[in-house]
Amino acid sequence: MRVVSKRLVQTGWGKWMFFGLVSLLFASPGLVQASSKVDGLQSLNVAASSHGGSARVVQARVLIDAPPSLVWETLTDYRNIKNTLPGYEKSTVLQSRGATKLLDLAMRVAAFLPSYKYQVLAKEDEGNYHLQLSRVSGDFKSLSASYKLSPQNNGSKTLLVYRLDIDPGFNAPGAQGLIKSSSEKTLRALENCVEQEARKSLIGQR
Repeated sequence: MRVVSKRLVQTGWGKWMFFGLVSLLFASPGLVQASSKVDGLQSLNVAASSHGGSARVVQARVLIDAPPSLVWETLTDYRNIKNTLPGYEKSTVLQSRGATKLLDLAMRVAAFLPSYKYQVLAKEDEGNYHLQLSRVSGDFKSLSASYKLSPQNNGSKTLLVYRLDIDPGFNAPGAQGLIKSSSEKTLRALENCVEQEARKSLIGQR
């Protein structure tokens, strides 16, 4: 990996060339198998697919043992994303206009890859517990993500339906496995964080 110049990696195309080289080295059946094990868990189901060229789609359903209001509060705590979700190195709110926010993010998909920096527009529909994120600039050719929360078990639990549409702009071997694995880790971390807060709240009420 030392043969890849630092200057090349810092460019958008260079990052994805680097991504392709490293993904080819690290892509293996073990990575896909590890991801499929998570699919079997009752609370989390994740599926990834290719939609032509370098475009990828991840769809997931997560059952969280906490009310939708608490899940929503965690999801929209943008300034704390880097402390809540794995891989995020920066999460700054650049503009806030009511239910619309402009976020400046930096994340690392894997330890052996460079950071990816981009800005997204967050549109909140709190009444329907729906959050939509859309890339406006930076790395990735295109990126949009949606989170839809539905109350379960008389409102004590939440079904989170997640969809990620992402096009890195470079059709790298192993990209689908890495994107799926990253999504699984993010959703599992969100689930754990919210459920810990829910347990703290219950203890405080006793």
